[in-house]
Amino acid sequence: MRQLPVVVLSGLRQSGKSTFLKNEKDLLGSHKYRPLDDFAMLAAARANPESLLEGPTIIDKAQRAPELLAVIKKLVDEDRRPGQYILSGSANLLLLNHVSDTHAGRAVYLPFEPMTLREILGNTSEVPFLVEFMKRPHVRSESRPPIEKSSILAGGMPPVCLR
Repeated sequence: MRQLPVVVLSGLRQSGKSTFLKNEKDLLGSHKYRPLDDFAMLAAARANPESLLEGPTIIDKAQRAPELLAVIKKLVDEDRRPGQYILSGSANLLLLNHVSDTHAGRAVYLPFEPMTLREILGNTSEVPFLVEFMKRPHVRSESRPPIEKSSILAGGMPPVCLR
């Protein structure tokens, strides 16, 4: 967010992308949240994409209105300030047939994974890696305990982990 105008979070459905974007106020507080699973918001995105992109903006479920991507490209080319737009979706925007531009040089693509072992084990007092990385881009060097077979079999999707 400090280097490029667009951050794209993509990952499996129900992995927590929307929850993260709605709840990380310290990190994303100045961004307007625009969920495209809201039919009125989706209609506005399709009819007048510019109306949703005034100021720092989060577009959740961005794959539902690919016309927004061309407008974001235009706006970013006019003003290259970092951290302006955060796009999220369960579809990888780079792989969609109807998306003609990858936003190369304008965007960083971050995969959003299901629940981490830290979350599954209840070690939530520790700052999540993604939040820490977005604030200070570095990778921790300490080692972690190996993942147990039972954790692999259970997976990391929140509804399964939370039972």
